Amino acid sequence: EFVYLISYEPTTGADFRPVAGLVYPGTILGFANTWNDKGLYFTENSLFPKESRGYGLGMMFVQRRALDRAGTLDELRDEVVVGKQALG
Repeated sequence: EFVYLISYEPTTGADFRPVAGLVYPGTILGFANTWNDKGLYFTENSLFPKESRGYGLGMMFVQRRALDRAGTLDELRDEVVVGKQALG
């Protein structure tokens, strides 16, 4: 029923890019449509595996961190391909 448009801007000395996107209640920026100041855009479809690890990084955190850091499509790909994710 609700969706929010959220953006955040780094303060002086911060080491991330401005990022904005849609946020559903109970989630964080990075789960739905999200973009950064370099024009990179990321969204995901939710697929729920029969099994998952009891540890690891959630994809929302991986995606948001990738957009925080990436300035090119190659950098975005490199940031998303990290080990020890909860779902693989």
